[in-house]
Amino acid sequence: MKKFIFSIVLLNVCLCASSQIYSHFYHLNTKDGLSSNSVCAIYKDKLNYVWIATSNGLDRYDGARMKHYNGFYNNSVWLYNISDIQEDAFGNLIINRYNYIVYDRKKDIFYDDLLSYLRLMGIYRKNVPHRINTDKKGNLWLSYNDGILYCNLRNRKKTFYSLNNMSTMTVTKDNAYVITKSGTIFTIPINGGKITKDSSLKDIYKKKSACEITFFVDSHNNKWIYSKGTNNGVYYQENGHHWKLFSDAENADYRIKGRQICNITEDGFGNIWIAIEHNGINIFSYKDREIISLQHGSYGIVSNRINTLYCDATGTVWIGYLKNGITFVPSRKAAFETHFLGGNDISEYKNDIAALMVDKEGNLWVGTDGYGLSVFNKEL
Repeated sequence: MKKFIFSIVLLNVCLCASSQIYSHFYHLNTKDGLSSNSVCAIYKDKLNYVWIATSNGLDRYDGARMKHYNGFYNNSVWLYNISDIQEDAFGNLIINRYNYIVYDRKKDIFYDDLLSYLRLMGIYRKNVPHRINTDKKGNLWLSYNDGILYCNLRNRKKTFYSLNNMSTMTVTKDNAYVITKSGTIFTIPINGGKITKDSSLKDIYKKKSACEITFFVDSHNNKWIYSKGTNNGVYYQENGHHWKLFSDAENADYRIKGRQICNITEDGFGNIWIAIEHNGINIFSYKDREIISLQHGSYGIVSNRINTLYCDATGTVWIGYLKNGITFVPSRKAAFETHFLGGNDISEYKNDIAALMVDKEGNLWVGTDGYGLSVFNKEL
C-alpha cells in the first residue's frame, strides 16, 4: 500500500512591494474548452465553480473541465449578451443581460420570469426592479423608481429606503451605496445605522451625467467612479477627501496609460487594477503610491483589449479579453506545509489519505484509509 502524506497547499504573498508584479499568469481559451475567446463577465460561486459569460453562451469551469450552457439551454432562455453574474443566499445565480434571468442550481435550468423568482423569495411587487445587487451574504438589494428594497432571504426581513432619482448602486460587505442623478451619494449601513449623504461628487457628476456611470468601492471604503467608453478617466476619493483623477491627461493627479476605462477591481493585496481600452492594465498600489502598467507581451498579458476584470474570494484576479479568452492571476504563490491528523492513535497508517473535499464554507474534509473522517476548519 502506497503511503500518502497529507499536505495542504498554503498560499503566500508573491507580490513584491518594490515591483508589485505577480509571478504566475495562467490562460484559458477555446483550446481549453471555452465556447468563445470573447469573454464578457466572470463570477466564481460559493461551490468554487467559475462561470464565464462569452459571446457564444455561458461556460462553467470546475478547474479541469468546461460545461457549456449555449443558446437555449434546456429549452429555457437565451444565454447571450451577459454583462454581470451574482449569487443569492441559496446559490441561485442572478444574471444580467438586457434584462435579468435566474439560474436554478437544483433544477439546472435558467428562466426569465423574474417576478416569479422574487415571489419565491417573499418579494411581492408588480414591477421588476431596474437593478439587482447582492451583498456578501447573498441578500438582495433591489432598485425601483421610488427607492431601494432590501430583503434578507434567510429570515425574509425587508427594509425599504425611499430614495428618488437614483442613477446607480453598488453593495460592499458593510454598506450599500446609491448615487442619484444629481451626483449625491447615499451610504446605507447593511447592519443598520444612520444613512449618510455626500454631495462632493456633484461637480464631477455633471460632466458624466449623459453617460452610464459605474461606481466601485474598494475594501478601504474608498470610492471610484468612471464611465465606460468615454475619455473621462476615473475619479477616486480616499477617506472622504477631495476627488482625484486617474488619466493620461496633463491635469491628472495620477498618470495612467489612457483614459477610456473598461473595468476596475481590487486584488487580494488591496491593489487596484484598472483596465484601459486598448492599453492593458494599470495597477495602483496604496502602499507604495505607485502605478505599474501591464501590457501585451509583458507579465503574461496576452492582449491590451480587455472586456472585464474580476477578483474572486481567494484574491485571484480574472482577466476577460475581447478576443483572447481568459488570464487568471493567483494573488499568492504555492508553498507547501505538512499537517498531520490529530488524535491519540499513533499508527503509522493514520495519515494515509484516501479523499479530500472542500465544502462551501471552506472547511477541508479528509477521508483516511481505515481511520475515519476528519475536518479542518480554516478559521481555527
